[in-house]
Amino acid sequence: MDLLAAVVDNTLSQVALELLAEMILFEYLITILEADFLPRNQAFLANSRWIPLRESFLNKLLGSRMMNYKGLVKDCLDVISIPFTPMDHDSEPLETISSKLTESSDLALDLSFPEVQKHACEAVRKLLVMMMELDSSRKKADTQNLTTRIDGQRFAVVDLILDELSYNKDMISPFLQAFDEPELKMEIVSQFLQKYTAK
Repeated sequence: MDLLAAVVDNTLSQVALELLAEMILFEYLITILEADFLPRNQAFLANSRWIPLRESFLNKLLGSRMMNYKGLVKDCLDVISIPFTPMDHDSEPLETISSKLTESSDLALDLSFPEVQKHACEAVRKLLVMMMELDSSRKKADTQNLTTRIDGQRFAVVDLILDELSYNKDMISPFLQAFDEPELKMEIVSQFLQKYTAK
């Protein structure tokens, strides 16, 4: 029996360690995307040069055919809404789940998991904000006739968020609590009201 408990403890520890590694790697990826995108976006807003912004890692990643763009946006909404989602009686709170993952592992995993989890949620929120800013800049470039057929077509993130919120009304409150960008939140709320309220 002790051998089985040791194997289970080792497996849980390994799973928790892999999960931590993936969250930290995701944070690093978002940091790289942010470091590349923000200066290019600021330069575009200052002097309307679209080509450098089009060549940003974020734009290339979102325009890739290998990525499910709609799925990414839906997953981002799910992740940032988790801390504010009311729990069913049958489901367990996030703290219980994270404590079970690291229940038998070492102290370092126990202490680091909630903090890394919080930073990963913040990284997802940053990704959503950057995607919305890219869409806003692209819309500005379109109005100035700076885009070409090379730039391709992509749904705006706000439209995908609105669609998801219209299908899943239970996500509206958690999303609005989690998303703390006032201007972008106001844009989402105003478009939601215009699109989905009866006239």
